[in-house]
Amino acid sequence: MANTLAQPLIVGGSGSLLTLGNVLTIGSLVISVLLLLVLLGALIPGIRYLGEIGTVLESFFSLHLMLAAVVCGLCSYIGFRIGGIGGESIALLGVALALINVIGFCVPLVSFIRKSAIYQTTISWGRHLAGGFSLGRANAAKAVQFATTPDGKALFMEISTPHNFRDEQALTPVVLIHGGGFVAGTRNEEPAWNRFYTDRGYVVFDVDYRLATATYHTWDKAAADIAAAILWIGGHASDYNVDMSKLLLVGGSAGGALALQVAYGIADGTLQPYVSGPLPHPKAVVAIFPAPDITAIWNTTNRFLGLRTHSVCEKYVGGSPQDFPQAYATVDVPHHVSSHSSPTLVIAGQHDHVIPYQSQVQFVDVLAKKGAPHEFISLPFTDHFSLFRPAGLSGQIAFQAVGRFLDTYAK
Repeated sequence: MANTLAQPLIVGGSGSLLTLGNVLTIGSLVISVLLLLVLLGALIPGIRYLGEIGTVLESFFSLHLMLAAVVCGLCSYIGFRIGGIGGESIALLGVALALINVIGFCVPLVSFIRKSAIYQTTISWGRHLAGGFSLGRANAAKAVQFATTPDGKALFMEISTPHNFRDEQALTPVVLIHGGGFVAGTRNEEPAWNRFYTDRGYVVFDVDYRLATATYHTWDKAAADIAAAILWIGGHASDYNVDMSKLLLVGGSAGGALALQVAYGIADGTLQPYVSGPLPHPKAVVAIFPAPDITAIWNTTNRFLGLRTHSVCEKYVGGSPQDFPQAYATVDVPHHVSSHSSPTLVIAGQHDHVIPYQSQVQFVDVLAKKGAPHEFISLPFTDHFSLFRPAGLSGQIAFQAVGRFLDTYAK
């Protein structure tokens, strides 16, 4: 049997280097090197470019990467056994790299398992391996106009009702605010969150707001647009049989920041809507990878694949905190925290390359000091865009954590 394995299997013609052994040996070695680079980026997120790529891939494909490393090791060994190029030395190098990768990729896996236990969530490995991405776009056919802004812009929302909708029920309204750095994004950006809330029996109002450009700053407009949406929902509460005393504000990234700005601005009376009417105090806020402190974004040197986070502040606010102190005081949520603030869930990625993780930790510290009810979910080896794949380990933990938070604060 050993003699048979040792015979090179020729894929090409006589004397060709394209043998099965060579393909396995060289191919597995190349992939192992690429996996090692991904691993370095995941473990050392500060490495320029490599850190962003590594953490994003680790956020999406934690178990896949470890299994790929195992397969590379097996292929290196098989390639050597059937006569791969370079003989024993190349095979040993391939196996060694694969072993390093396997051990390295086990580090994030163990961290996620531990976090899952701490946050009382479960991990489905089958779902993690097979699950897809959640990416959507606005559906003009479902659009309902809820406001015309003072500068003449029409704003729309998409409304999703639960399958178990019954007229006699008073349902929970959810204002879902999309991300995009205040300059991009669209309603229905992450359909998985719409389904998550409607599956719980909530009515989801997925809303537009004005986006900033280099010459059109929206720090004093976007939150007012969300307020206009809330007032529209209140005016049509009977149409959707929603109870505005159960109002939830939820969002990710810039949407999470706006959910906080609106909820806390309602609580302390600083939010100034351009539509008249009573603004209900939100029952709870879910902020995923939010930007609670815009000043911290200006002060950070974070880049994502070469894109400057400074540019967000330049468009959203107009410039630096030194040039626009009042604007930053308005949008920096820590200034508005009190013991009367809505119960808040903050979910943050420890390797976030867009929002400074430490600014989210400091915001949670302010919540604790002010006596504001809150929960904090800190996800290891997780970058900013990880929840676009809900089946990722960070995604599974996050969705379950939101459910548990709502069970506590949104009944």
